[in-house]
Order: sequence, then structure tokens, then C-alpha cells
Amino acid sequence: MNFLKIMLLPGILVFTCSAQAKYSGGTGDPNSPYRIADANDMNEIGTHSEDWNAHFILVNDINLADYTGTEFNIIGTSSSSAFTGIFDGNGHCIENFSYTSTGRNYIGIFGWLAGEGQIKNLGVVDCNINAGDGDYVGGLLARNYDDGHVYNCFTTGS
Repeated sequence: MNFLKIMLLPGILVFTCSAQAKYSGGTGDPNSPYRIADANDMNEIGTHSEDWNAHFILVNDINLADYTGTEFNIIGTSSSSAFTGIFDGNGHCIENFSYTSTGRNYIGIFGWLAGEGQIKNLGVVDCNINAGDGDYVGGLLARNYDDGHVYNCFTTGS
């Protein structure tokens, strides 16, 4: 939400506008990672490939049950558009990730992780993926390419 503030000073009219925060706050820098607080924030990451080299921190457990079929926006979609940032789960879990698609490759919350990219301190609980004849499928990560790093993470489900 953008806010417009009008101030009247003697003989001067001043307009100020504050920009809408991305996700639930933060700037994406190492000292101010983007804050991911709910399922909408998590899904939004997949629509902002320009942020896939940024820093993120999960501040709550996330329930993705409302995203079914192909509704969830996978983060990192190819070798040329991989997640190369840092995603710190901060000891939280993402629950109920499901995805159903026949023939799509690279299905997971993160489709491609590459380069200096990191996923750490994160659990994925009760995931259910039906990829048909698709290749490279995983609850948390479908493809770790070019030395991406996964630390202290787990996945449960089918």
C-alpha cells in the first residue's frame, strides 16, 4: 500500500510518498533480507525473478495448502534463471506444498538452485507432487546445479 502524506507549512505545500514494501519487509540485502511471513509472500518470490539473487528470511511457518495444481510459482525455472540468492528458513517449515502437472520438469518449491545460491535451516512437511513424466522433481529442490548449497534442511511427504 502506498501512502501519500500532505504537509502544510507556512507558504509551502509538501507531498511525500512512501513506497510499498516488497513481501513483508526488508530490502533483500544481507543485513536486511526480504521477510517472508505468509503463503502469499512465498508465492510472490516466484513472480520476481529479479530478486532470485537476493537474501530472504522466513519469519513464520508457511502453509501452502491454498495453492493447488500449478498455482504455486516455482522459484528458479531454468539454468539461465536459477535461484542464486540466500533463503534462510530460520528453523521454520513450509507445509502442504502440492503440485500436479504432467510433463513439467524442475518441480519443487525451488526448481533450480545454482552458483552461490543457498537454502538453509528449512523444513518442508507434507508435500505431495505428481509430475507425471516430468524430470527433476523434489519437495524442496528439483535441481541443484553449478554448486548451489543446501544446509540443515529436510523434506517429508510423497
